[in-house]
Amino acid sequence: GTVFCAKATNVVRLGLSRSTFRLPQDYKAPVIMIGPGTGIAPMLGFLQAREKAKADGAELGPCMVFFGCRAENDFLHSKRMRNWADTGVITDLQLAFSRLPDRPKEYVQHVVARRRDAVWEILSDPSCHYYICGDSQMAEDVFDELKATAKQAGGLDHLGSVEFFRKMKKERRFQSDTWGVKKAENLKKMAEKKYNQGEEWLKNFEEEKKEGIGE
Repeated sequence: GTVFCAKATNVVRLGLSRSTFRLPQDYKAPVIMIGPGTGIAPMLGFLQAREKAKADGAELGPCMVFFGCRAENDFLHSKRMRNWADTGVITDLQLAFSRLPDRPKEYVQHVVARRRDAVWEILSDPSCHYYICGDSQMAEDVFDELKATAKQAGGLDHLGSVEFFRKMKKERRFQSDTWGVKKAENLKKMAEKKYNQGEEWLKNFEEEKKEGIGE
């Protein structure tokens, strides 16, 4: 094969940052993990740590895990995760399959919406830690459902829900590791939408200006 090397004059920018994406020290603290597809990778490490702690005699708190993939044959860690669910390492395993025959597409955000009361029971605990890993758009969609959950299941108003999640983030109990760029066609649609909104605003401004002159 061919090996390509950077020239001595090339500049490569690198950066290091300390990750805060880690389990709480107290294993009794409730946790919610959302990791569809390859986003489950760091969660597997978390669950292995819980398994080890349990084997060492530690008491484990509630652990709600949301995983999503296309179909059952894509569920690569099925045996391990279901075993964790059977042994109490995972206390509530929720699955979303998007390509099952004769069934509508279902993603993790849909399951979060369907399980609002159970999600809020854990999320509202002041020691709860929340983790999400995967596509950035998915994370945004899930967060929309979490805000709706805080309002519908938790009875918070808009300001209350904002403060609730702001507090979680400030206390480093709300952790995300996401990636992905909007598709080019989606960027184009967003640009067109912004342009049309601007045109409409300008049109309304001109009409109001004319009415003002007429007066």
